[in-house]
Amino acid sequence: VDAFAHAAPDRAALKRAFALATAELAREPWPLARLAEGLALGGDEPTARAALRYVGLFGDAGSARTLARAAERPAFTADAALALADLDEPALEPLSELVRDPGQRERVLDRLAARRDDAGTRTLEALTRRSVRGESALPSVHDEDARRLRARCVFALARSGPAALTSLLRLGTDGVVSTSDALAAARTVEDAPATLAALLHAGARGLDPRLTIAAVRDLRPAGGVEWLD
Repeated sequence: VDAFAHAAPDRAALKRAFALATAELAREPWPLARLAEGLALGGDEPTARAALRYVGLFGDAGSARTLARAAERPAFTADAALALADLDEPALEPLSELVRDPGQRERVLDRLAARRDDAGTRTLEALTRRSVRGESALPSVHDEDARRLRARCVFALARSGPAALTSLLRLGTDGVVSTSDALAAARTVEDAPATLAALLHAGARGLDPRLTIAAVRDLRPAGGVEWLD
């Protein structure tokens, strides 16, 4: 509880603080994440909140069920949402539910973007796809809210690190977002020209050639002119 109360809020710092606070316990063959799951659902509020965040950082795919249950309790929704976004492989189903809620949307998307790793980028791409109405969409979301959700997902995705460039080009290729929106977001991705150069070198397979050409002209990656020729 003290580690949670005094640690910096970012994922890496919180994980270090928890690891330091539980170092002695970790030397024993105890399932700490499972013990924390019990506290997350049955402890007093400060303990439950800290336990939720611990589970998010040290739990596994099975922990998502506990976090999703906790998210249904208003006093713990915010911490459970952050914990779900912190899992090594973020839990797509409950996160899809949470981003429908305007009160939790920014919290979840910002946390995923701040990870700046492949898992966060993959999850943001998947959430963007689910924001589109259709068989794989979020069926209870009104059209206008679906558009706002998709725009916020794309904005978060563009901030999630260099790998976001490939995700954005895939989304544009598949028609999940418009070509103009994909290109506008691509311009804001960190190291976009270098990432595009590597993508071209690998063959840019599976991407719409017209979108790729537009990205080359827009981002001017090294070797782009030769690729166009």
